Amino acid sequence: MIDSKCNPSRTTTKTLLALRSSNPCKSTASLGRELGISRERARQILSRAGMPTTIIRPKSLCPVCDSPLRSGQKTCSLMCFHKIRYVEVACSHCSRLYEIRIKRLILMTTRGQQRWFCSTLCKISWLTQHNKELRQITELSKRAG
Repeated sequence: MIDSKCNPSRTTTKTLLALRSSNPCKSTASLGRELGISRERARQILSRAGMPTTIIRPKSLCPVCDSPLRSGQKTCSLMCFHKIRYVEVACSHCSRLYEIRIKRLILMTTRGQQRWFCSTLCKISWLTQHNKELRQITELSKRAG
């Protein structure tokens, strides 16, 4: 058997194969830089050893359901897209659950809104029940009208 100290190409080959096995996502150029050889030489060594010469990229998964995505997609379906963009909120007046876009919820919260209403009717009903001043104003406007 040949001593590995006398044959540097053999140690380079072993090291390259070990590096590729431990990290299949590394490019042949970066593997070659680590060992002081060209990327073409690294590709040739990997090719002779029957190992992949291209980068193995991990598959992208849907953030909602973990199913594989096609390239360029952020979600796998319209249902998952909807789940990412909307959140369920309870109406402050009737306690009915309804969906609201997360961006809108953040905007309304930053503007100081603390109550959520499913419709304009619920908002007016809640305001008339909870604001005595508003009740007085509406009574005065009815008398004047």
